[in-house]
Amino acid sequence: MGGGMKPDNEKTKAELIAELEAFREQSVTNQYLHSAQISSNGFIDFEIFFDASPYPASFLDRDFIYKAVNKAYETYLDVKREEVIGTTPEDHVSAEVFEEIKKNLERCLTGEDVIYDMWVDFPTMGRRCMNVGYHPRRNKQGDVVGILHLSRDITEHMDADNKVMEERSRLETILSSLDTGLSLINRDMTVDWVNEKIRQLFPDKSPVGIICHKCYEQSEVPCNECPTIKAFNSGRFETLERYN
Repeated sequence: MGGGMKPDNEKTKAELIAELEAFREQSVTNQYLHSAQISSNGFIDFEIFFDASPYPASFLDRDFIYKAVNKAYETYLDVKREEVIGTTPEDHVSAEVFEEIKKNLERCLTGEDVIYDMWVDFPTMGRRCMNVGYHPRRNKQGDVVGILHLSRDITEHMDADNKVMEERSRLETILSSLDTGLSLINRDMTVDWVNEKIRQLFPDKSPVGIICHKCYEQSEVPCNECPTIKAFNSGRFETLERYN
């Protein structure tokens, strides 16, 4: 007889058990994939969504064992999915990172959707900031049977936010160094920010958070010809000269 699978009556007990276990494992994985449908204007086929995602996604059971990972997971982690399925996150990250992951996975097992940001050092992608989501998956009885992990790479957004913060810090440094008192005032007339000169003029109590005219004029009503109100109304630069 040539190669190929043996007829069932020729297989040993060990071979039959091995094939059965392999079939059960594959069935469990498919069950996870197809039962974890995501609703967004109706249901979509989860398996298509899972592999089409440009960011890492995986499915873990209650013991945190990977049952499925997508193509992006292979790319980010520089591994083959066959090397991941059957392992746990602890096998692929440092002890410190795993403690953070484990804490959030345990929260998810209680039925909570857990979303947080963390920096991860990937083998080929380098250091990336990931928005990580763990979502409980339930059986028909409502029991949590596993965890759907979806990540989103937000590194560029974080870099942009950091640049904005750096520019704001640089601007505040420049404005604080001026010998002229400067305030930022909201539309409700509360003082939002003051520079160093204003802080020197009001050493006992910062004007921040206080209504402009109550702080600067000790008045319950705005001053006549208030340049702030005029600027809000006109959208132009307004001034007011006063002599004390």
